[in-house]
Amino acid sequence: AIRERRIDALIERGGHTESGRLPALANKPAPVIVSAIGYPNTTGVPAVDWRVVDSITDPPGSETLATERLVRIDPCFLAYRPPADAPEPAMPDPASPITFGSFNFLAKISASTLAFWRTTLDACPGSRLLLKSRSLGDPSASARLLERAAAAGIARDRIEILPFTKGVPEHLALYRRVHLALDAVPYNGTTTTCEALWMGVPVVTLEGDRHAARVGASLLRAAGCADWIARSPARFAGIAASLAQDRARLAEFRETARARLCASALLDTASYGARFHAALRGAWRDWCAQQAAAASR
Repeated sequence: AIRERRIDALIERGGHTESGRLPALANKPAPVIVSAIGYPNTTGVPAVDWRVVDSITDPPGSETLATERLVRIDPCFLAYRPPADAPEPAMPDPASPITFGSFNFLAKISASTLAFWRTTLDACPGSRLLLKSRSLGDPSASARLLERAAAAGIARDRIEILPFTKGVPEHLALYRRVHLALDAVPYNGTTTTCEALWMGVPVVTLEGDRHAARVGASLLRAAGCADWIARSPARFAGIAASLAQDRARLAEFRETARARLCASALLDTASYGARFHAALRGAWRDWCAQQAAAASR
């Protein structure tokens, strides 16, 4: 079907995820094949020519970690378009304890993540952790997570698990119960980070050593929130504790977040579209030049 439509540049977004269609690309159905956005690593498929990244997720020297050629579309490898029906941001009840939250996929809550979160909770006595993930609707998955959290030193009475919500507005409204969002390591959140920021919730992340562990740093820089990027576990907890102790600052961000984000590179979809298009044109011109060179031999 791809060949029948004579596609010049084919974009694959699934990689090795459940929805990926990499086997369809093995026989090179299009002259130029580009991997972008959906999978945070190299595909390892020789037929895939390019991979769209940025200088934060994949700094110079990362070329050796990918079978594709890297094309960097700084300042960020993606852009975020908020849902039109998102509810307005609101602070949690003033009487509620400081609540850290994570709405990331359960698979991202690694042993490293739990260790980071435990250090953060220890730095904020009386604080709590609010977790939400589709998988946590399974009682056995919730029980296993609580066991792992306990093994990491997080008391059961400091964790609340929320059930799955059907609609996006209902999902986003739950950020009204969260003071600060804590990113997962080494596999950062992406959509969840953008959603938290749009709901006026600061996100603290650790800048790691690979694309999946540097997405948070890329998103926060693009959003103009680089102060929330940590480069060590101790600094991660320190940033979170400092923010948690300044409720006036949290309230100020909640009120101004959307205006700030709308003026940032993260939500500048027009510029992002132009950069993405330029990357595809560059890949196509490169292929054309290769064909011309081969024909002249």
